[in-house]
Amino acid sequence: AAGVTDGTDRTFELYNSTFTQNQAFYNGGAIYFTTNAIAYLKNVDFSKNEALATANSDGNRYGGGAIYSTGSKIEIDDAEFIENKSGYMGGAFEIHSSSVAKLNNVIATGNIAENSTGGAFEIKSSSTISMNNVTASGNASNNRGGFMDVDSAEAKIWNSVIKENFASAGG
Repeated sequence: AAGVTDGTDRTFELYNSTFTQNQAFYNGGAIYFTTNAIAYLKNVDFSKNEALATANSDGNRYGGGAIYSTGSKIEIDDAEFIENKSGYMGGAFEIHSSSVAKLNNVIATGNIAENSTGGAFEIKSSSTISMNNVTASGNASNNRGGFMDVDSAEAKIWNSVIKENFASAGG
């Protein structure tokens, strides 16, 4: 990640911050959370961050234009994800490998997954996301899930507005 990498078994808190135009070649243009990280973010904005790569010769796929999480617990309150981009999955945010994420009062607009799924959010591999009071519009993917792709994972959404997102293959 170009902005912050939080190592294994760490606790991370971030308040009243902005991440703009950060880039990572692989995962998490702004933040990358690794195994067993516990993170709390409040009043944080992510705009125009990018995870560039699409895949490598081993077949690994990459994503999370703003945030990538593998095996971590993340809570985000009062955040915006605006015009972030991933070369592959999760234009704004990808959670993977049994990650747990809770999002409250979040806006996601204009995020793009260029070559795969989850225009704004990609939820994979036994991960769980809970979303309350989320407004998402204008997100797009070049496969499925213009707003969100849930693949072998779980998503709970309430009190939210999801509109005008686009996916070339459905959802």
